[in-house]
Amino acid sequence: MRTFVTVCAACLVVTPLGARDPAPSLADVLARVSAYVARYQQDFSTVVASERYVQTLTASAIPFGSAPPIMRREIVAEYALVPTRDGRTWVGFRDVVAVDGKPVGDTRERLEQLMRDPSADGFAEARRLAFASATHNLGPLVRTINVPTMALEFLAAPAQYRSRFAKRSERRADDAVTWELTFHERSRPTLIRTGTGRDLFARGVIVADPTSGRVLSTELATEHMDGGGVNRTRIRVRYAFDEHAQMWVPVEMREEYDTPRQRITATATYNNFRRFQTGARIVP
Repeated sequence: MRTFVTVCAACLVVTPLGARDPAPSLADVLARVSAYVARYQQDFSTVVASERYVQTLTASAIPFGSAPPIMRREIVAEYALVPTRDGRTWVGFRDVVAVDGKPVGDTRERLEQLMRDPSADGFAEARRLAFASATHNLGPLVRTINVPTMALEFLAAPAQYRSRFAKRSERRADDAVTWELTFHERSRPTLIRTGTGRDLFARGVIVADPTSGRVLSTELATEHMDGGGVNRTRIRVRYAFDEHAQMWVPVEMREEYDTPRQRITATATYNNFRRFQTGARIVP
């Protein structure tokens, strides 16, 4: 007895060799990035890092034939994220421990108090510490944007509408895919402003995993004119996985500040990541 099997051609689906899932759209990737940033800020807000921050200032306006004067400063600080008053976003701040090897104060107690009390008063204290820390920076520029997580604020869901995003390139290495995204801020009031309240429109570059939304590196830049000429700022941050914290963390921040009279470059490195446990102390 023979058995005949009829196969419907319409029921067969042939998948080409090497076929991949459809590439995500820019909107898809931005949604994944914003979701990642939301989780990241929540998770990283329980982490404290040690920071070594070296700044160098070189004068630009010097007599012809003279060697440019150079100043160098090394700052040791603790770095953490503190929630804003509405609890929707987090702001990075540093509490300076030592400047050029000289102790500034007992930061550990202040830091633990802020981590325990994420209230309006706690946020106000964090802002006070941020401005106090800024006084140790080289040069006359008062700056508080020189924190490694600053660029993440532009990627959070409540702030993405402020900027125009575009995909610049895609890279593949060891079966991993990354997207390079650019953004240009276009809404007022801007997230970054001068000390007099003047808007500074930011632009930047983000390298992210298009599948998970994980941020691997950021670049943030501003440029504006004042009475003396053009002032330019550029801040680049690199992330890496930390075994102790069990998450991706900022490991290096490089900065460039150019004014008509001076140039400031800085490199900050981060280590000793440890978690703060609610109701307890920072876990070493």
